[in-house]
Amino acid sequence: MPDALPIEKEHFDLFPQVRSVRLSRTEVAEIQRWRIFRAMASVMSEKGYSNVTVADVVAKAGISRRTFYEHFLDKENCFIALVEEVSGFLSKTMGGVGVSKMGPVALLERVIHVYLSALSTEPEMARAILVECYGVGGKAVEIRVKSAKQFEESLSMLVKYAKSMGLIKSEGSQDIEMVAGAVRSLVTLETAQGKAHLLLSQKERIIRFISKSLGIKAE
Repeated sequence: MPDALPIEKEHFDLFPQVRSVRLSRTEVAEIQRWRIFRAMASVMSEKGYSNVTVADVVAKAGISRRTFYEHFLDKENCFIALVEEVSGFLSKTMGGVGVSKMGPVALLERVIHVYLSALSTEPEMARAILVECYGVGGKAVEIRVKSAKQFEESLSMLVKYAKSMGLIKSEGSQDIEMVAGAVRSLVTLETAQGKAHLLLSQKERIIRFISKSLGIKAE
């Protein structure tokens, strides 16, 4: 994430950046892997996970079945790897938000902006990790639950920070799990309705809800 850029110009790109025409085997393999991920996400957005076949994915990615199986055991293994990669990217991106010289409200705005920007930049990936993963179950859901807990931890740290500055109202419920769950539900619902690319339009609404629910006052 380009920290030096102003918020409105940030761009979140999951795809590995090609910096040379002479690529190593490792770089080629990583690019192929992400082509498969993008193909999987794209086909899922059209058909849903249960109706996707490996043939659909390789056709969309423009690769051979052999190349697919060099990277993944099967469709489920590919999807779980996708969820793990994208969830990890989100966690790393949000974890990169610094608190230096920021008050609690400004920090909250920053965290929510980064979260929504990353998802809206990659709507098909957003649908994969927020909607389709629950139909797959198992490991995919475990990864999403872990990611959800990290979001709760971010809010918890924010509350502690606001308390340290005397900016927590006594009437705030501070039920962080419920507040985080409500935000996830809204984001997931918007994504399920094909509106992931518009998630940033919900930013102010989400910030007001979190601030009011947790009792965070403007500094």
